[in-house]
Amino acid sequence: MFTYCFYIVLRITSALFLNMNLTKYLERFDRLHHLIGKKSTGTPAELAEKLDLSKRAVYEYIRIMREMGAPIAFCHVRQTYYYERTVGFIMVAT
Repeated sequence: MFTYCFYIVLRITSALFLNMNLTKYLERFDRLHHLIGKKSTGTPAELAEKLDLSKRAVYEYIRIMREMGAPIAFCHVRQTYYYERTVGFIMVAT
């Protein structure tokens, strides 16, 4: 089985981090990745509660991950996000 790895290159001066604590962002990203990997996110509303985010922010995190190439799908039967294949993320600060 092949694992797809995606690099997250963080630019500290990015607008994304100007209004958010970088540590908190990375912790949420890691938790989201873990929950998706376990297929235990729940609905977007439930996931937002688990991550202490709004539903809109959850959709934004998912969008960003998909733009990086993460094969994220949503199962309407199980009501959870999941990876269509094994995924790993490597975070690199620049």
